[in-house]
Amino acid sequence: MSVRRIGNALNVQINPATGLPACTAVINNSDPTCVPWNIFAIGGVTPAAVAYISAPGLQRGQVKQSGVDVNFTGDFGKYGVQMPHTSSGLKINVGGDWLDVRSFFEPDAEFQSGDLSGQGGQILPVGGGIVAREAYMEARMPLVEHLPGVQALDAEMGYRYSDYSLGFKTNTFKFGLDWKPVEDVRLRASFARAVRAPNIGELFSASSVNLDGNVDPCAGPAVNGLVNGFTAAQCAQTGVSAAQFGNITPNSAAQYNGLTGGNPALQPETALTSSFGIGWTPSFIPNFRAQIDYYDIKIENTIKTVGANTIVNDCVNNDLFCGLIHRDVNGSLWLSTNGYVIDTTSNVGQLEERGLDLDLSYSVNIGPLGRLQAALVGTYLDRYAVTSIAAIPSTSYNCVGYYGLKCSDFSAGAGAPVSRWRHQMRFTWLTPWSGLDLAMTWRYYSPVLLESFSQNPNLAAASGATVANGGISNTDAHISSYSYLDLTGAVHLADHVTVRVGVNNVLDKDPPVIGQSNLPSITGNGNTFPGSYDTLGRYIFGQLTVQF
Repeated sequence: MSVRRIGNALNVQINPATGLPACTAVINNSDPTCVPWNIFAIGGVTPAAVAYISAPGLQRGQVKQSGVDVNFTGDFGKYGVQMPHTSSGLKINVGGDWLDVRSFFEPDAEFQSGDLSGQGGQILPVGGGIVAREAYMEARMPLVEHLPGVQALDAEMGYRYSDYSLGFKTNTFKFGLDWKPVEDVRLRASFARAVRAPNIGELFSASSVNLDGNVDPCAGPAVNGLVNGFTAAQCAQTGVSAAQFGNITPNSAAQYNGLTGGNPALQPETALTSSFGIGWTPSFIPNFRAQIDYYDIKIENTIKTVGANTIVNDCVNNDLFCGLIHRDVNGSLWLSTNGYVIDTTSNVGQLEERGLDLDLSYSVNIGPLGRLQAALVGTYLDRYAVTSIAAIPSTSYNCVGYYGLKCSDFSAGAGAPVSRWRHQMRFTWLTPWSGLDLAMTWRYYSPVLLESFSQNPNLAAASGATVANGGISNTDAHISSYSYLDLTGAVHLADHVTVRVGVNNVLDKDPPVIGQSNLPSITGNGNTFPGSYDTLGRYIFGQLTVQF
């Protein structure tokens, strides 16, 4: 719906010419098409009024990618380049590529003006292009084979050089070892340096004021000389004058403005990854496989926003980021577009994730009834550390086991509650009847606490509930563990025809309900996290696949 037309349709008075209610815009001829929108009487909303305030919005985008890749692979073992006690030698792949990516995004006038209700601000067009020229090399070399304690030992490495039209150059590399001490066990270790160049949106999006945060710790009435527990001096750090203190209207929908947009000066972010894995296929347990991988990923110069919630909370608590807060003449961060928090993309943060990946599978024949298969894929998180400003270690916090305005915001990278353990366990019955397969999947997410309960002051001060309401509701204090049960069945009707039907969330489990003061404005929607939990309940589907 059009915000401008809603305002016109609600601004109604008696038309002196007719003696009937009419839009002021009709009377003064600023919008002769206006129809009064009577929301104050049952049945007062007419189809004509709905048609007037309704407005279509159209966004159009396109990505065009052109590339050329040339590479050569050589087996130098054929020419004697190999180690003793090995049956094969050095294999190398070298090459180069050229890649040109162009994209544009064109919203219509409604989106660009910010006139659509619920839009939260202007959505502006963006366009640009990136050209990358790269050269790369990969190699693998068997080192030892068929010796006691070393059935096989291989080494691999890789290197890539990239030159971007944006004015920067990058280097990436990897090293790895793959060791098979006995037939049943395989160990692998690797270290890699990777980069991610900024994309066109992160570089060239126009800056505009939009919904970005959920809290303003200095909005609300003063009680015993404090606003939400903060002094006038603390709020003065965020730009609140003495006259405004205790007189700033809070947003009842917990929505505050941020100046967001791209940054053409962005540099690539860099990731250092270490991993170690053990694979086990015991000969005494046929058809059983286990793979456990430890990983530690540290991303530096992360391309991200600091986050409006982080900015205002760290300013009032730690006197950080205060220069990014711009209040309007009323001291507000939402009543007008003149009040906002500067939250454009930058290379200031750091992110580290450390954990274990588990992959188990087993299958067994059950005689005339066919075959049973079981598989478990899960991740245990030990650390998910976010540092808003890498140069300021005090801005770091660990989000494992928590959710909230900081840990579940896109600025933290997660965009969801950070469960310590999550998995999918699948049981499949391959029946002997006409290609019929039945499967049951168990999806699980471990419980999370509201970040206010963290011992880290960066998180303890972040909760919208404690800031805005002085307390934490039972619904927001924690999210219990969640399990979903899915069922599927597939029938192979012919060599190239398969019918598949299923039910996701068989028990129709409702998602957790989170109060708006603790729900990030972007990743949270409908008072829950639709990216993590099933928001629509039981989902029934069918699929017919025909291969030609």
